[in-house]
Amino acid sequence: MGGHGTWQMSTLFPGRFASAGPSAGWASFYTYTGEARPQGPFARSQASSDTNAYLTNLARRSVFIVHGDADDNVPVREARDLFAAVSEITDDIGYHEQPGAGHWWNGDAAPGTDCLEWPDLWDRILDRRLDTTELDFDFVTPGPFVSPSHQWATIHAVDTPLDDARLTAASDGTAVALTTDNVRTLAIDTAALQSAGVTALTVDDEAVELTGGEVVIGPTDGKQPGQQGPFNEVYASPWCWVYEDAGPPVYRDLAGWLASNWAVIGNGYGCALALEQVTPWIEANYALVYLGVPPQLIEFDVANPFELAGSSIRVEDRAYDDAAVAYALPQGGRLAANIVATDGNEHLLFRIMPFTSRFALPDFLVWSDAGGAAGGFFDATWALDPSLGFGL
Repeated sequence: MGGHGTWQMSTLFPGRFASAGPSAGWASFYTYTGEARPQGPFARSQASSDTNAYLTNLARRSVFIVHGDADDNVPVREARDLFAAVSEITDDIGYHEQPGAGHWWNGDAAPGTDCLEWPDLWDRILDRRLDTTELDFDFVTPGPFVSPSHQWATIHAVDTPLDDARLTAASDGTAVALTTDNVRTLAIDTAALQSAGVTALTVDDEAVELTGGEVVIGPTDGKQPGQQGPFNEVYASPWCWVYEDAGPPVYRDLAGWLASNWAVIGNGYGCALALEQVTPWIEANYALVYLGVPPQLIEFDVANPFELAGSSIRVEDRAYDDAAVAYALPQGGRLAANIVATDGNEHLLFRIMPFTSRFALPDFLVWSDAGGAAGGFFDATWALDPSLGFGL
């Protein structure tokens, strides 16, 4: 997925790259395969996969697109549609479509493989330079878990997980005005601004002192860096699956199944051990993903709204019979998770596989044989809010 990855990195992290050169890239699963878009909280937990939604971040960037018109892997319509869309955003764009070429092709134009080393693409890349302290930009992100920063401004938390967050900066001489949308907590690198000659900064019309260090604006409780959600964030750092040694053997089997899939899909090592083997060092260095541990036995940093009661998963005053639940909550300065099913319904646990590019849960999901029963996000303070999900 090199071409798609190039679109992803350049649109979601525009503060890092002066130019992008996607070869045989595609925009999203929805344009590439024609599959239906997810709805509700799943649309938000998977928002970053939709490149088209964040193309405006390329307004001050260079793009050169390469594609073969006979590509039977990624249809050439992807390149044509993306070229048309980006042409509405920036004039610094180039395009080469190779007649008769498939997904991987070569010729005499470049000393290497033409589809990767097209001369016009590399001329453009080598000619562009990134302003590492931009004072004028419009940056939109699906959320701080995905892409929190644009150079000297970093979003620590948002007001609502159901919307994108936006930072818009405009300079006037040595003064910079930053406006925010759906930003609860923001960090400013004032040293970077001072190095660029900035002497005055306002954020949402409020003056900010340039201290020469990091200035944090907004609440520091609730969701913060490393403890944002969604559920998949627990796998963004080293983790351990933890099961009760004296509990149902199926949870140890689940740990083995997850570890085996991670070894194949992620080409990595997954830690799995019994709850009794968890030491303070492991707690300090690994995110813990509990498997089959009753929710009431786990000490999270915030109130846990889930309870395993007989044949039901209880969420406050709601009960879901013959179900399973997966959810993430903060624990010990990082994110932890729990995955558990009611007795006799452990088969449900093998229906979610977190190590695929299309899998992205919101903060929690309750499901049964009938499908998703409830799911959604916690609010900015990790409280359960029915308006941020479904089935509650």
